[in-house]
Amino acid sequence: MKIDPRRIEVIDDQMAALWRSKTGADRIAIGKMDAFREGGSDKHLRDIASVLKVSGPSLDRGYIEQQTKAEGLSEIWNAILTKTEPPRTF
Repeated sequence: MKIDPRRIEVIDDQMAALWRSKTGADRIAIGKMDAFREGGSDKHLRDIASVLKVSGPSLDRGYIEQQTKAEGLSEIWNAILTKTEPPRTF
C-alpha cells in the first residue's frame, strides 16, 4: 500500500485531547493506523496526526515503532512521521 503524505493533516485538537484522556495515545494511534489499512479513510490519518500534535513528547514512540512493525503498519507510521515531523537540519 502506498500512502500519499498529502492526505495527512491535523484538524481537530479537541478530539485528540479527548481520546488521549480516555486511553493511551499510543494505542489510539496504532488502532487508527489499523483502521486506515482496513478502510482507507483519510479521517484516520488526520486523527493520528492530531494525536501526535496533542501528545507531543509524552507519546511512547518506541512502543509505537515496535507495535507497528509487529502489526505490519510501519509504512503507514513512517508516512505519518514524514508528514508531521519538522524537517531535520544538519
